Amino acid sequence: MAVPFGESPHTDGDERLLAACSHLAIFFAPVVLPLGLWLWERHKENGSSYLIFQARQALVYQLLFVTVILGLGAMAVALSVWLLGTIFLPAYFMLLAAAMVYGAYAGYQCFRGMEFRYSLVADWMDHLAE
Repeated sequence: MAVPFGESPHTDGDERLLAACSHLAIFFAPVVLPLGLWLWERHKENGSSYLIFQARQALVYQLLFVTVILGLGAMAVALSVWLLGTIFLPAYFMLLAAAMVYGAYAGYQCFRGMEFRYSLVADWMDHLAE
């Protein structure tokens, strides 16, 4: 059953807000904010496992996002000299928009107090933790 908007049995409002901010940082401070939140909460004596997981997950997603976007951006610029660039640039911007929308959706779900997992990132993180 879905948790009503603004209510969560597992987290308080501050945890939800900070978890949402770690995902929404993809718009204004990718990697930096999730890293800071993850380190800060991880070293607290009674840190929130919800916030730690969400910030770490956002950090990994945003590291992948920045790496892929910069790499594809360099390729798009290089290929824009040729005709292939006219096809590649729109695809690049659509991928950029899709990744940012997915991050915004993650932030929205965390703000609601829902347990959010990026499809491949969370599974990969679980596999590494084993």
